[in-house]
Amino acid sequence: MAIAVGMIETLGFPAVVEAADAMVKAARVTLVGY
Repeated sequence: MAIAVGMIETLGFPAVVEAADAMVKAARVTLVGY
């Protein structure tokens, strides 16, 4: 299995929640921190 690292940068907490929700639903993702 391949491993990849990705980061997102947003302005505001609602955008962080929306992006994290999309990542978790799209693939097997481990959220490390925010």
